[in-house]
This record gives sequence, C-alpha cells and structure tokens, in this order.
Amino acid sequence: MSTRLFWSPMAAIASACAALGACSGEPESPVGAAYGGAGGGSAGTISIGPGGAPGGGAGGVAPDAGCAYASVQGELLPTNILFVVDRSGSMNCNLPPITSSAACETKPARADAAQPSKWQIVTGALKDAFTRLPARASVGLSFFNNNDDCGVNSQPSVGVKLLEQPQVNALSSALDSVPAPKGGTPIIGATILAYKHLHQQAQAPGNRFAVVLTDGMESCDASKLDVLRTEIPKALSVNIRTFVIGAPGSEPARALLSQMAFMGGTARRPDCDHAGTTPQSGDCHVDMTETHDFGADLATSLASITGQALTCEFDVPQSPDGSALDLTKVNVHYTRGDGSERDILQDTTKACDGGAQGWQYNADRTKIILCGSVCGEVKADTGAKIDIVLGCSTVVIPA
Repeated sequence: MSTRLFWSPMAAIASACAALGACSGEPESPVGAAYGGAGGGSAGTISIGPGGAPGGGAGGVAPDAGCAYASVQGELLPTNILFVVDRSGSMNCNLPPITSSAACETKPARADAAQPSKWQIVTGALKDAFTRLPARASVGLSFFNNNDDCGVNSQPSVGVKLLEQPQVNALSSALDSVPAPKGGTPIIGATILAYKHLHQQAQAPGNRFAVVLTDGMESCDASKLDVLRTEIPKALSVNIRTFVIGAPGSEPARALLSQMAFMGGTARRPDCDHAGTTPQSGDCHVDMTETHDFGADLATSLASITGQALTCEFDVPQSPDGSALDLTKVNVHYTRGDGSERDILQDTTKACDGGAQGWQYNADRTKIILCGSVCGEVKADTGAKIDIVLGCSTVVIPA
C-alpha cells in the first residue's frame, strides 16, 4: 500500500470537501503523526469540525459529530502467481475418449497424431492466459518433473516477475522449449519447492498463489503425502494460497487434489468434499476429468483462477497515533478515473464470493476486500483511487 499525507490544512479541507460535496465547521491543524506503510509511505490525521467526514456519495457515510480522520490512499495488493505444471509422460496422450486414462497409463503417447495431446492443449491455454493477465501481476513457471524421471527444481524455470512483455516472452519460450513430457509425477516435491520460492517473495507486499496443474497422482514418493499436508497449511499461514487443476487422468488423485485446494484456501465451496474417503472422491479443486471440451474449459478455469488471484485487497492501515485501530471506524471511498466518486459501504450480509456488494475484512481483519461488481469495476479502472478513511463510524449495509 502507498499512503498520502495531506500536510496543508487547506489542501486537506479541499480534499475532504471534494469527497463530501460540502463541509461545515472550521478545520483544526492537521496532526503530523507519520506512520509506516508498505513501500515507505506515510500518512496523518486531519481533524474536521462538526459534520466533517469522509464520503457523502450514494449511501451517505454518516459521520460522528466532529470525528477526526486520516485518509489513506490504498493500492491493490500486488499478485504473485507461480504456475506449477505437470510434464509427466501421461501428458503426451490424447484426451478421452480417443485415449482413456487407463490406456494412457499403459502407453503414454498420442494414439491419433491428428489430434492434440493434453500437453499441447495445456501449453496453448497457459500462453493465452499469460497474455490476458495485467502487467501489474507477477508470474512464474515451474515444471515437474524436470529430468524425465522424478526430479524437481529448487528454483522455477521462469522466476516470478512482473508480467511485462519480456516476462511474457520468457514464459512462452519456456513452454516451447521444455522437452516433451516424460517420466513420473512428483507433485509433493514440486509443490513444496514452489512454496519455498514463493515465500522468498514475502519481502515484497502482496498475495502469493501456487497454481498446480496435473493429470495424475503422486508417483515418485507417496510416503511424503503427510509432509505435503503439513506444508500446505504452513504456506497458507504466510499468505500463499494453492489452486489445483486436475486434468483428465487425475481421477485417482481426486481426494489428494481436493484436500490440497481445501487446505490451500481455494476450495470451490465451503461444503466441498475433502474427507478423502476414497482416492477418487473430492471436489474442492478444479476437477476437469469429465469435461467434454478440455481446451475451452481449461481456458475458462485459468481465467477464473487468475481473476480470483487478482484480488481487490488492501492492507488495513495502522492507526496514525500508533494506538490500536478502531475497526468499527473505517470507511472506503472510491474515486473513479473520470473523477466521479462513491462511498463503498461495508457489506456483511453475505460472503464476499457469495453475493456481497461492498467491502469486508478478511478473517484476521488485516485486509479490506472489495466484493461483487465493485471489485471488477475497480480492477478495470486504470485511474481508480481508493481512500481508506479512519476515524468515523463504519457505515454498514443493513442486514
């Protein structure tokens, strides 16, 4: 997050009144209480006389009498995504019904050379996804295995970097130059090493995601499954979430892949099946084993995953005077690129992904999340400005 301090009392009033549409009362001197924000910014408190408060757009932020507030300009948290892609031998096969999953395990090769392999479809969909992601995202790429057997790299083939054109070119080149799929499926080692690399991104602000795509079950060291189940919650605790895509052929791995998604914080539904009662039961992950158009559905799933990864999240700022922040006195104001404004009200009537139209805190109340259509609007608005306003009672959409 970057922050901004209105040091000039007149500039402060001008900014506040622009948000309000009108102000009453006389301003007091701003308090120069600087505090740290990610990126080294600072912000301060501005006291406004009775009736002065942020907002005033549709929905009407109702101020406390004479409430003092700091207006902190927030930036969408950066997104870091590492795609962890299976290049085991079975990725050479045609899709069902040309080649069944069982037949592919017996002979991992294309039965019909005129039809694409799973690998060709996956690489094409990934290339397309990379070109559609915004440049503010950071993306990397890792393959498993890396030696036609059970090897995995401690570093990705393409490190996680901003998705500017040179990085898009590097990702595309890596997909084109990787050797043809061969060998085993070391999901455990690849995923754990992906977490290690993403954790190195923790020095920079933002959200981190591993997107694991596989068409099979762990075939290299299944004895380490409990280690993986331990590492996934650890990764989530340091803000690394795990999306999982099960391509055709991953039917025997449904239970594991479902558990990975559930423990990794990306379950498709809160009540999804992650019990693991049988190896083939589970639906928390993106299960594409029964799709009738793998290419189109994979493209749609990748768009959905990256859309979720490009979250509308903002850090909750610190209190200007260093005291505990009163989370019942936080409001969000949106200035569009065209200069029009609106208050975004807190909406706790539904889950953020279940129809809420406003903002919410995350589970540990360290982030502010925009929900519903306003999230899409803000992400699409290159001139958007979000102000997180402290000190006036939060306006909540009635239940």
